[in-house]
Amino acid sequence: MIKGVLFDWGGVLHDDNGPIAGAASCLQQLSSQNIPWRIISNTTSKPPQYLLDKLDDMGVQADATQILTPITASQFWLRQQARRNPVEPIALFVADSARSSFQALSLLAPQAEKGARTVIIGDLAEGWNYQQINRALRLLTQQPTPHFIALGATRYWQAADGLRIDVGPIAAALEYASGIKPITLGKPSPAFFALALAQLGVSKEHVLIVGDDIESDIHGAQQCGLQTALVRTGKFQATDLQKPPAPDVVLDSVADLSDWLDAAH
Repeated sequence: MIKGVLFDWGGVLHDDNGPIAGAASCLQQLSSQNIPWRIISNTTSKPPQYLLDKLDDMGVQADATQILTPITASQFWLRQQARRNPVEPIALFVADSARSSFQALSLLAPQAEKGARTVIIGDLAEGWNYQQINRALRLLTQQPTPHFIALGATRYWQAADGLRIDVGPIAAALEYASGIKPITLGKPSPAFFALALAQLGVSKEHVLIVGDDIESDIHGAQQCGLQTALVRTGKFQATDLQKPPAPDVVLDSVADLSDWLDAAH
């Protein structure tokens, strides 16, 4: 029996054109049935408050505890790590709109190429260029070796104009060049799913994740023992169904989730 639900954001509940049809009613129905839900998104181009504001626009009541992103996970990690080792100053490679989430921390000057105790990379979109990648590499190869944080490992995401590179390939390139393996704070990291389960407060065998990414959402969750629902929206491609292991269910969209849950129960 499903007792809690985790949702991806982009392509599942919302996209560049606005809310996915039926998303708001799905969340509202879960709340009315006292089934806890959380949004676990690899979004790093916007702060978590952005998702809360969008939910409010959709007429869905939620609070900050129901949103988990790599940004919120990194803040938790930094607090924990700081008890044992220095983590500041931090070299931050995220969009300007997300920098506000780190404003309470000591940040390295934007052009500095040495002195970082932690290097954090997220989705810079068009902000990534040869100069920025070289700066990240130079920071990573300084001594003492800094912590290397990747805000998720998503390969690409679906934009209005087509697929766009996400942070995963950038992190992989920097790992290859520097020889330093990043700490991934986002899907499909098992630690990220574990944090989501802890916040949800439901045993993993009773939790369903709804996603559009066969690797980060579905395969990542399966490795952690969750049940999985793949939706045919967002970045879904028909070839995803040829990549084992298969999800527990494939839905046309999140609008079909309530009926499926009713039938499953």
